[in-house]
Amino acid sequence: MNHNQRNRQLAINYAVLNKLVRDQKAINAMITKTNIDELLNVKDFYFRYFPSSKFVEFFPQVLNLLNKETEAAFGRLKPRLRIITKYDAIYPNALLQDLQDDAPMFIYACGDTSLLDRKLSKLNLICTSTQDDIMIHKSSHLIDGFNQTPYVMVFSQQTALSRVLYYQILKMQLSSLLIINHALTKSIFKNSFYPCNQADTKHMILSAIAPGEEISQKHQLLSSQIACSLSKVSILLSNEHQDLDLPVSLVSLKSYRPILCPFLLHLNQELIITVDQANLVKQIDSMI
Repeated sequence: MNHNQRNRQLAINYAVLNKLVRDQKAINAMITKTNIDELLNVKDFYFRYFPSSKFVEFFPQVLNLLNKETEAAFGRLKPRLRIITKYDAIYPNALLQDLQDDAPMFIYACGDTSLLDRKLSKLNLICTSTQDDIMIHKSSHLIDGFNQTPYVMVFSQQTALSRVLYYQILKMQLSSLLIINHALTKSIFKNSFYPCNQADTKHMILSAIAPGEEISQKHQLLSSQIACSLSKVSILLSNEHQDLDLPVSLVSLKSYRPILCPFLLHLNQELIITVDQANLVKQIDSMI
């Protein structure tokens, strides 16, 4: 099997193992760069590393059902996705450094994976959760200032403002990295325009969620952590002080990534910086 087929089978078996053991941290601690290929045989891996968890009876039937269920779920993935393991060279070092043991074992990517290169300057856009038309208009005008710049715009929220800005960035032909809280199944691409394979401009959609995996609050936190980890700086597109308490804002501060605030005044602190709207791009240029 080729590398992509190998990674797909590893991801399937990892999902099966999670259902058997029900302790992801324990599984992640057990899988290493030297033994990950052993996971290609999930039964042997399970008995070798988790003997106290094994079923006494009916194990073959249970394993067979889990394999069928998981393979069917993976069959719903969008074709030609890249499944990247924690130990692949392309996996972002920033995630390993920032998240350490909590770095996802697999990430699923659609689009131009060169956007994972740490040399590219990525800007994490933190969008207000309100639907204030004035703020949407001001933020859209602000983003116009990034025309012809080399920055990659990163999104990890699903808000009215983030959707408006995402489509604006596509029209401006700026590169973007969208981190979503769903598995990258065929269904999410049916009713939405995600330019994964657009040739003119680099775009990518990223998820750390396997198909069939139950979505929880931890996934929203993980998306925020990935966005902040991959980005050089965050930009808070809000005139509400309370949005500094958004999960993605708190993650950014905890990760020691500065937050630039073009719509909030008198907030200059070590990592929270008020910036004149007209000079935002120049400020970022001087920082990165």
